[in-house]
Amino acid sequence: MMKPNRRKFIPRLMRCVAFFAVFPFFSKCQDKLTQKPEPQEKSEARPAYDESYRGNLLFNANLDIYTYRGARDTTDGMPKRAAIIKHLKDLNVWGVRESVANLHLGGRKIEKGDPIEFAYLDKIYKTLDEEGIRYSIPMIVDRVVVNPDNYGPIWEENCRYYVGELARYYGTRPIYYSAVNEPFMPGMREDGVALTIAQVLRIQEVVYTAMKAVNPDVVLISSPVSTGHIATSAVQLAEGGITRHCDYFGFHKHNDIGEDGQMSETAIWNAIDRAEEMGYPRRGVVMNENGTPLTLDVAWAGATEADSRAFKTRWIGNDLVQMKSLGCKYIVMYSLIGSKASNGEYNVLDVGRPTADGFEPYEKEYQAYKSLWQLEPHLLSGGINGGFEEANPDKSRGWVVSFRGRAWGGVQTSIPVEWQSVVFAHDDSENARVGNSYLKMTKPGRTQITANRCRRLVEGLTPGQRYKIGAWVKLSGEGSQATLRGIGFDVLGKEKAEKKITYAESDGKYIRREVSFVAVNEWVVISLEHNGEGVAYWDEITCTK
Repeated sequence: MMKPNRRKFIPRLMRCVAFFAVFPFFSKCQDKLTQKPEPQEKSEARPAYDESYRGNLLFNANLDIYTYRGARDTTDGMPKRAAIIKHLKDLNVWGVRESVANLHLGGRKIEKGDPIEFAYLDKIYKTLDEEGIRYSIPMIVDRVVVNPDNYGPIWEENCRYYVGELARYYGTRPIYYSAVNEPFMPGMREDGVALTIAQVLRIQEVVYTAMKAVNPDVVLISSPVSTGHIATSAVQLAEGGITRHCDYFGFHKHNDIGEDGQMSETAIWNAIDRAEEMGYPRRGVVMNENGTPLTLDVAWAGATEADSRAFKTRWIGNDLVQMKSLGCKYIVMYSLIGSKASNGEYNVLDVGRPTADGFEPYEKEYQAYKSLWQLEPHLLSGGINGGFEEANPDKSRGWVVSFRGRAWGGVQTSIPVEWQSVVFAHDDSENARVGNSYLKMTKPGRTQITANRCRRLVEGLTPGQRYKIGAWVKLSGEGSQATLRGIGFDVLGKEKAEKKITYAESDGKYIRREVSFVAVNEWVVISLEHNGEGVAYWDEITCTK
């Protein structure tokens, strides 16, 4: 057998290796000429956020409205964004909701392979990272993604690419993402046509599976439904299995809050209950938008702007307790600045009145958020004034007398009607159990009020720890009934902590009742309730481990 000629073989081998080494280079050069740019990867490490609980309030700040391209962003956008962020820090807000809305301006939409302007988006998000402010991202896939086949396979391919790139680039920096805003509101759609239940379920599944495939730790809420759909479409989505494809159920509630409000927000748990009945996962809820315009002048023709703003300020304190009593994981207030709804009445800052330090606030409302929507005023370690000895002149602070968020016709005051039947009594040792102060509830002034409710937010609980709420209550008048409740402590809204007290049990004497619960959230709302028959006297309320 002849031996191979190694001198001839080696040069041939080298030529082959050289060909295969050079061919990919030219191939890649050709690809660069014909293909769209590669998606950008996030090179920076996740910012070192303070992950300790410090409240769950976010604001809709509309920074995206004041974010521009080119020179205008230097002369106009940057100063406005800086001023808004200064206000956010002054309010000690934990986070903001900031949309990618301007991605689609000028008809530019995303299809598979398109470069996404992360440098543009980071004018907002990177700056918030640097300031230590968390954020949620509405991705509005119905507006940003190219959709030639009405949410068919081409749209799906484009959508998976878009949300996958967001998940890859931003990861878990956002508190949560959402896919579509108020899907059943025609005014939110570019074509003016509301989405169907089937379309929303499909969009949610596509977005959820695409993002989780990239980063299983990202958090996605369901496309938040608006106020009018809490009792209807929300339940239909639950029946369709939407909780399989979200980490939390998102919804919006404005204006007329409370158990007696029209389309009460408490009905959101009906949807979650329904999902569980159908065999789908039970999820917690996120209040993705929550606010009110000035409403008093609708009920009272003589109301001045000062009257209306006084009513709104009281609404803010009442709203805090109401949202916390739902157990909402996150609460987004609408709006800090920039909203044009109801002629800008939802806003806390007046964009038309810039100052050297930012924008002129509507002072009472601004200060209500600044002073009330924090942990310190509500910490268990600071006491709960359970004997009502301390003055409580403003019933939207401390022990809050719940009221329907929208005033009824016929009123001629900014004081809520519900406050009339709940009195913080002093200098009356005869009716107090200890000392000379107590809480007194009588018949409500209007038939639309189903019960008296006086509530106290208690922050600073340790998740996993068992707590007890105790109360002394005395009832007079047959038919009188009271309820002691602990609410909001369970993020899934399933566990109950309540006891009813009847007149027969009390028989005109103080009796003690107690409920206990294991905290899942870092807070609980103590609720003292009375059916409005006869009189209820409350004293010596406690919250202990």
